[in-house]
Amino acid sequence: MRRVLIPTDFSENANNALEFAVELYKYEECTFYLLNTIYDSDNVLHSSIYEVYKERSLKELNAIVAKMKEKHPETPLYFEKISTVNLLNEEIEAIVKEKHIDIIIMGTKGASGVQEFLFGSYTVSAMKVAECPLLAIPEGFTFKSPKDIVLATDYDVDFENYHMEVLKGIATKHKAKLHALHVKTDAKPMTFAQQQSKKALEQNFEGMQMSFEEVDDASVQKAIFSYHKIHDIGLLVMIKNKHSFWERLFSGSVIDSIGYKITFPFLVLPSKSVIKETA
Repeated sequence: MRRVLIPTDFSENANNALEFAVELYKYEECTFYLLNTIYDSDNVLHSSIYEVYKERSLKELNAIVAKMKEKHPETPLYFEKISTVNLLNEEIEAIVKEKHIDIIIMGTKGASGVQEFLFGSYTVSAMKVAECPLLAIPEGFTFKSPKDIVLATDYDVDFENYHMEVLKGIATKHKAKLHALHVKTDAKPMTFAQQQSKKALEQNFEGMQMSFEEVDDASVQKAIFSYHKIHDIGLLVMIKNKHSFWERLFSGSVIDSIGYKITFPFLVLPSKSVIKETA
């Protein structure tokens, strides 16, 4: 059974992420862990106030579960509700380990500053600490089965060390085509190691629809958005690797200079032996 963690603050964005998760995995037996953190350093530390908050939190969680089961009567849905006083990222880390979570799916909040320009600061922070794949659903995105999945890669990774089974599972269930997009930011030819990595990726997805694309662009972000205009990306996938362009995607200078906001789901695949990043 697949285990899916969905943090929620009961907002429209969070509810949208839950709906996306149910639709994405309706062909599989899943347990959805709904997490609501009610941490408030000024109030919740007082036990009497905490009980009031927790009761309200559980009531909201029960209402969401009832609504989802009513909306999807023909889909077997299994939920576990978690209401906690802990900080969000600390709770995510703990639940991923305790419940053996396969994937986190969470909504994003609208941009209101540099730090929240692409995904929202909470989502970016969770991406940095998550030890399992994390799928970010942009604000207002309506679910549609992903038919074109883009894996943006520089091939400077050993794919066997990453959670490729999550990507492969989504592509298989939704009969999607995988586009391996290599953005060349310089004129250097691929190294032997990169060529071997590309070959291993092809072997991993043997028998599935797949294409290998290569574009020249000094900006990975601009290349991705240009590719989206042509192929209508249903899901963007990136490897969380410090030695690739992952870090540059979230660098302040890039966020300041680029005039785009991601409008499609974004899946981040960490290493199976994660080395935590500093915030």
